[in-house]
Amino acid sequence: MFSAHSFHSLSFLFLCSFIVAMPAHAQQPWCGVHMPQAEHPLSWSNLQPPVQDRLDAGEYEEAYRFIVDAYAVHYGEQNQKLAQALRRKLARYLTLRETQGERPQDWDGSQNNRRNTYNLTLEGASSSGSEDKVNTVSCASDAWAGTESPEVAVFYVANAMQETMEEGQGLLLKLAANEADAVRRSHHDWLLNGFAMWPWELKANEFRIDKEFNSTAPDWQLVVLRPTPALAIRSDTLASTELDTALMLEPLGFVRYFEGSRYRDWWGVSPIVTVTDDNGAGYGLLARYNEFVLGAAHHESVDEVLVYFSVDLYQYLLSNEEKMRRAKAFFGSQ
Repeated sequence: MFSAHSFHSLSFLFLCSFIVAMPAHAQQPWCGVHMPQAEHPLSWSNLQPPVQDRLDAGEYEEAYRFIVDAYAVHYGEQNQKLAQALRRKLARYLTLRETQGERPQDWDGSQNNRRNTYNLTLEGASSSGSEDKVNTVSCASDAWAGTESPEVAVFYVANAMQETMEEGQGLLLKLAANEADAVRRSHHDWLLNGFAMWPWELKANEFRIDKEFNSTAPDWQLVVLRPTPALAIRSDTLASTELDTALMLEPLGFVRYFEGSRYRDWWGVSPIVTVTDDNGAGYGLLARYNEFVLGAAHHESVDEVLVYFSVDLYQYLLSNEEKMRRAKAFFGSQ
């Protein structure tokens, strides 16, 4: 049965869709006054299309590398040390990302009010790895308004990295929300559209449900001690055919749902024990397609095989309200 944690997980995934709809965090001006210039070669408006392509393909690390490589293309010749420092910082970031997840704060710049400068620490970026390199630009510098300064371009890289993380996290949240919706919808269809289960069958099929509620409903289910009224046909010859009323009992069987049917179509096989009015008890097999049932059983008392026809009407005996009540009771008990 589902634990409370299962529903907390599902609630979290539903919450993801709400979070995705929230407005993105706005870029704060550097030094409180300098906003990124759209014409800068490393502005987010210029880098976003190729970065987005990589994010859409699930290539998150490649998206980050593209940004740092873009810096090397445009500013590497002017300042090779900064280009190398950014590569080392990225390498360190990707290593930490493996164990700690995204760390947007690693790309946060800070203002030194006493010196009136804006700084970004390139952690572990020195060639020896023994000290940090700090990229610094005076808040009063005219370089903020241009596109020539490799030092200012470092902050464009940092901004693009943060934007990429935000875009990537948004995609992950959307995927999580879509997955949560698929999980919810599949279980809804399984209980309301699928092969109607008697209460003890519902109990027996609980083990098929993912305890963490992280996957869609199962594509098959057990049939347990299921009774089905039927007509039995005994035919020695074409001239002597007898109809008999019967009850078929399926001790243990299964049904399998057709892919893409949203649990509306299924087939199944079960062994059966049969009891008739005139021909005693029998043992055999049945096959079902949706509500239609065809079976055959051997009856020792007459030493013949009887053919059984039936329509499983149990699902039609349950109203939609009763199905909804059972579904709520089922999930509420997990």
